[in-house]
Amino acid sequence: MKRFTAVLATAALASAATVRADEPLKVVFQGGRTVPIEALEFKGGQFVVTVAQEGLTVGQAVPAASADHIFGDKPEAVNKGVGLMLLDDPVKALGALEPQLVSQKVTAAVPGNFWVETARAAILAYANMGNSSKVEALGKELSDATPEAGQDPVVGLAKVLLMPAATKVDAKVAAFNEFINDSTPTDVAAYASYFKGAALLKGKKDAEALEAYSVVTCLYPTGNSILNGAAEMASAQFLSNQKRRDEAVTLLNAAIRDAHNSPVADEAKKRLESLK
Repeated sequence: MKRFTAVLATAALASAATVRADEPLKVVFQGGRTVPIEALEFKGGQFVVTVAQEGLTVGQAVPAASADHIFGDKPEAVNKGVGLMLLDDPVKALGALEPQLVSQKVTAAVPGNFWVETARAAILAYANMGNSSKVEALGKELSDATPEAGQDPVVGLAKVLLMPAATKVDAKVAAFNEFINDSTPTDVAAYASYFKGAALLKGKKDAEALEAYSVVTCLYPTGNSILNGAAEMASAQFLSNQKRRDEAVTLLNAAIRDAHNSPVADEAKKRLESLK
């Protein structure tokens, strides 16, 4: 009987998790009222109801300042897009990110939104493609959505990625260093250190690259879990090349945990298998 009860409990928990995952993201307003983001649009600094809700009619305006936070799970496509961007596949990354830029835009000014993270990743993906016009256009959208912060620093970081391929490594490193500080948003600083590591690798400065990747996880661990996993995987490759297998295995396992349910975790699993 105890075993049967445990099975039922497990099934119930799994069912509850499924229900939550399927719940639409909602804007939580002051006072506790929640409204699915699909039932809102943002116009003239206000939320406008597009689908009638309990106590709200179509066309009713709700002040933006009354939005408290976002409730719900991050869309899987965001992590997928971030992972693909970090694996240097910007076209597929944008295939995942661009629909989220549209669906999440209404939440852009609400604390806890996923649109800003999505926009920053998309800007970096455009930069990796060499598409400066898209970087500028989306950068303006991002800055307009968060006017109190001015131009988002990810735009400046993207411009570093857009530097000509012939730019000397030392010049790129110096440019990346401008964004690795406590005044830069944590995820942008972490991205800067990650791409600094990649630039150092291309410049045959492997030990310095390892240090840059370590900065991501040691100084900016709250920046982005997928980014943490990518940095750990890159560090593992360096250690593997140095015949430091045990350390590489440890880092790959950490990457799988940190970047779970993303292309980075999938790639880390493949690399772990190759070390066995």
